[in-house]
Amino acid sequence: MIDVSNVSTINRKKSENFFGTATTNLLAAGRRVGVRHHVALSVVGADRVNWGYYAGKRRQEKLVLDGAVPATVLRSTQFYELAAQMLATIPGPIAVVPQMLMQPIAAHEVANCLVDLALADPTGRAPDIAGPQQLRMSDMARRLLRTRGSHRLVLPVRLPGATGRAMAGHGLLPTGPGPRGTQTFDQWLASPAAQNDARRTR
Repeated sequence: MIDVSNVSTINRKKSENFFGTATTNLLAAGRRVGVRHHVALSVVGADRVNWGYYAGKRRQEKLVLDGAVPATVLRSTQFYELAAQMLATIPGPIAVVPQMLMQPIAAHEVANCLVDLALADPTGRAPDIAGPQQLRMSDMARRLLRTRGSHRLVLPVRLPGATGRAMAGHGLLPTGPGPRGTQTFDQWLASPAAQNDARRTR
């Protein structure tokens, strides 16, 4: 079974409640029906960035790895779609985005990796998967807006405290070797996946 369940929140309590409940239920159901391998998708940097959403992912990881069903956890860097998702939640002519240094990846490449892991033996923590380039969120947002013919101004702002420093620094980057995607952000912007994403977020 591949678990890519998700919730859109930065609230720590909501994230922990969602991932705690969903993961507990999925593990229990999997044990009842004889699931032999539980594969869960998590986020690179979840253990290094004290962000509310990541607290839920840490809880999910612990439940999966400590559970009775043999399991694998794959941490991935952010998907290319994150730039569009952020812009869609920020109205007005100025898009204020957090300072984030990432190594984003195409979602379909993560999906392929998850399938490969599910068909193999459980490994616990799998090597982190990431994209081919390090990019800043502000740069991704500007390039995305240009491809859509938008003249919105992108204003990067560092979040306060240790969380902001980690996001703007190396907290969201992979720390060791692992699988790497090959599709660049510019290639993704020109792909049908980006065009479909644009229609969904308008």
